[in-house]
Amino acid sequence: MTVSHRPRAAEPSYVTFGLLAAILLIYLLALLLAGPDRMGTVFLNGPNGDELDALGAYSPALVVGGHEYWRLISATFLHIGLMHLLFNSYALLILGPPLEREMGHGRFLLLYVLSGIAGSMLSVTLSPAGGAGASGAIFGLVGGTWSVLRRRKASSQAMQSILFIVVINFAFGLRPGSNIDNWAHLGGLIAGGVLGALLPGRFTARQSVGRTLDLLGWIIAVPLLAYGIGMAAQNSRVRLLHPERMPLARVQAKSGAYSLEVPADWKRESDASWDLWTNQRGLVLLASEFTKAEAPPNLAEAAELTKDLMRDALGKRPVSEMTVVDRANRSMGGVPAYYVEVYARPTEGPSMRLIGYWMTRPDRSWAVLALTPNEVSWAGDLLRRVAGTLQPTGPARPHLTIPGDRR
Repeated sequence: MTVSHRPRAAEPSYVTFGLLAAILLIYLLALLLAGPDRMGTVFLNGPNGDELDALGAYSPALVVGGHEYWRLISATFLHIGLMHLLFNSYALLILGPPLEREMGHGRFLLLYVLSGIAGSMLSVTLSPAGGAGASGAIFGLVGGTWSVLRRRKASSQAMQSILFIVVINFAFGLRPGSNIDNWAHLGGLIAGGVLGALLPGRFTARQSVGRTLDLLGWIIAVPLLAYGIGMAAQNSRVRLLHPERMPLARVQAKSGAYSLEVPADWKRESDASWDLWTNQRGLVLLASEFTKAEAPPNLAEAAELTKDLMRDALGKRPVSEMTVVDRANRSMGGVPAYYVEVYARPTEGPSMRLIGYWMTRPDRSWAVLALTPNEVSWAGDLLRRVAGTLQPTGPARPHLTIPGDRR
């Protein structure tokens, strides 16, 4: 049995191009999900948080709280904006083919998939925010290339070039206000470097060993990909294929303070502070108008008020964890709005999310929120549609309390 150290003739890097095709296809699906009204915005800036949730992005609440571990895989095929997509696609085209030829198709795919999972895991563990993108897997290719260059005793200039790429990318992630997830990069880089060192290349391993390792790579990587992408498809199928299952019908709030549209099959209740709608799945929709003096003055106050509402909604149930997993300044129908998403994990019963828009105009303010089981990923999309229809029609109500037994 001989071992060849000479590069063979270039062959198609079909794993690299297959991964690239999957990334582009999922970006296209995100455009279709957005619909014609938002397609241009999504093409440039990427899907919003609700759409990312539906397509398989990860967050601590969804992965740790909801036990949706498939998101660690599916998120590596999602991208948040055109520049994000182009950068990772270009990096995959530059790094992928030479590393795939060096390692073999199965081993290369295994390195890519496991690096992406490692990046997602480290991000979920150490970052409070959610995320998506192939960056962890791309940095896995960087780490794998580093290991290959070391094994081949490449020139110091080549090694320095790889190190320069890593340092520059991490430096960009450390800038104030940056949304680059260095934890995902670091997790992918470490995993790729380790796998690149452990998995011998096609031209350094015995042929029988190489074939076995390639087969092992296929056996491990393909089911993981099928699991992640399949679960993401199942998670988004209602919103992609059956939007008619979430019809809206105009109703008038009991107080006359505002009107809004809610799903036709929801049951309306009211108290002195909030109008509530419930459905058979246990979701609760809340809406209220209040004076400018009672409105949260900033995003941080809106987040704290949303957490207080979550505590009231859970009543006396002990909570092992409660965190704000998303908050942002947004616009709803041209009106400035605070968007807040709170996750709670009771010691008994399902994990819950409370997501809401707090909208403010100079003369009055109003809010609409949804309390949902954590696994109902389309509730955020429904809430955005409802919030966009809410219009003030009468005098404001000053109270901001919710009965503890309304869930």
